[in-house]
Amino acid sequence: MAAERSLAGTLRFHPPLPTHTTMKRRHLLPLLGTALLSTLPTAASAQDPAPPPRQPGVLRVVCLGDSLTGDRPGKPYLHQYLKWSDLLALALESRLGTGKAEVFNAGWGGDATYTKGDKPGGLKRVDTDVLPFQPDIAVVLIGGNNYSDKTKSPEEITARYREDLNGIVSKIKGAGIKVLLLQYPEPKAEDMSKVWTHLDDGNPIVAEIAKAQQVPTLELAPAFAEAAKTRPLPTLLNGTDGVHLQPYGEVVLARTVFLKLAELGWVTAAAR
Repeated sequence: MAAERSLAGTLRFHPPLPTHTTMKRRHLLPLLGTALLSTLPTAASAQDPAPPPRQPGVLRVVCLGDSLTGDRPGKPYLHQYLKWSDLLALALESRLGTGKAEVFNAGWGGDATYTKGDKPGGLKRVDTDVLPFQPDIAVVLIGGNNYSDKTKSPEEITARYREDLNGIVSKIKGAGIKVLLLQYPEPKAEDMSKVWTHLDDGNPIVAEIAKAQQVPTLELAPAFAEAAKTRPLPTLLNGTDGVHLQPYGEVVLARTVFLKLAELGWVTAAAR
């Protein structure tokens, strides 16, 4: 799957491999790496342990989330695959110019909004994985794992999610950072028996908090539904859990977020 810069200033992605090919994550480097790794913005992977200093005129974005966003902040992965945050960085650079955008991946696999086992929780991680980077924009996709807790009632889970997500947005907004809240794609696979159907249960809370906090939100489900009209579902979402992104799913998510940021007028050179 190659990419080229279009005259409109956005990335245009060519079709993936033939539909009979099973595209697994380990294939991402051969498909994308040769063409794109050398062009990725320097800080796009967020693999440095400490935030690099801000550069004048460079738009900085942090993507806070769970495993749909990344495995662990600071854990190297670009030698194996690309995530949607990396593709977003390329799209932003295509509009702003080479070196004029950097996107940091603050995904943590299995994380909820609160501390859960060895996972610190998104609310706490705002202080370590978002604010120290002083981004212009924070893109937030977290909370699906809240709904996997079998020890609490749906009402308890929803109340906690509402409280935590409100806290996440308040912290980020309080630092003068723009916030875009993402709503999860609809979990879907050809065999629905093992699909994590709970993942998008919190989407109404995301919409509620966005309205209350007066920040934009983006539904991802329509973009994935549209892509599924012309792409085999297994190229978009994991064939077992129906949740984790396959290579073209990464493309769809990155493209959808980029278009929303552009619509909001946020794809501009940073003032600081």
